[in-house]
Amino acid sequence: MKCSLIVPVFNEGLIIEGFCEELEAIKEDFDEVIFVDGGSTDDSVKILNSFKNSLNAKIIELEQSLPGKGRNYGVKAASHSIIVFIDIGVSPAKDWLSNLKKNYSENDLPFCWGCCHFEGSSLVPSILAALSTGQRRTLEYVIPASLFHKSIFDEIGFFDPTLRAGEDVLFRRGIFKKYGLGGLCREAVVSYRTFPQTFYKCLLKWFIYASFCSRGNISNKQEVAYYFCFSFISILCYFNTYSSLIFLAIYLLLRGILDPIRRSCSLKWWYPNLLSFLLAPLFAFSLDLAKCLGFLKGRLLGTVVKFF
Repeated sequence: MKCSLIVPVFNEGLIIEGFCEELEAIKEDFDEVIFVDGGSTDDSVKILNSFKNSLNAKIIELEQSLPGKGRNYGVKAASHSIIVFIDIGVSPAKDWLSNLKKNYSENDLPFCWGCCHFEGSSLVPSILAALSTGQRRTLEYVIPASLFHKSIFDEIGFFDPTLRAGEDVLFRRGIFKKYGLGGLCREAVVSYRTFPQTFYKCLLKWFIYASFCSRGNISNKQEVAYYFCFSFISILCYFNTYSSLIFLAIYLLLRGILDPIRRSCSLKWWYPNLLSFLLAPLFAFSLDLAKCLGFLKGRLLGTVVKFF
């Protein structure tokens, strides 16, 4: 079964060499890898060229390309009908692709879903993981871990090329709508390793992600909940400071203490660093505020674009 790996790239110079070395360890499982660079300004393309022969790689250079557009170009340039997506920010297990292909050959669906393990290895990444995916948790049905036959793009369509975040969610929803929850291979696992390392980068990532999700109408119910929550806190603070402090305390308890436990399925998600547990409520409030502002920006920009 011949397959093509599609990898979007943008300013990955710090980690791209290690990623390519990991691909070399499993290169017998794929027949070509297509890197689609979205206009990197660092040495990403130069490093990729050094692995071009060993990985049988094609390198496509685009200007100002977002992940969805990069994947679309990669699919169209692929030499084989079996497409596998992976991102430079994840690390594939040695049996990831072989398990994926084996499962695909044994079912009648034109795709096979893989899984991604999320684990922050230091203070900030561990908090971020606990507040989003869950610390030390493996999520199922992840696009940059999965395999698809090219025919799926005729049925579902391609990725939205205008979104920097959320384009994978829309694509996945299209497949779920047509085929339901099937074709999952729990033995096909990659590991996410590129959580932001600083508080500022966390805020920026959350803000940008929310902005594009709002523009793509991906999480409308969540967006309304965020608007209500922060508007309510602001109104309470104006009219009754004591009540606002009580509401804020309840919010921090639910979002900063209980929610990480729920997402991580562990009371001691923070172990062995107790500081992660203590800082989680502050991170939760700050990240949620950044997300709310991102939603607002995306909604306003979307309105302006439609108006003009």
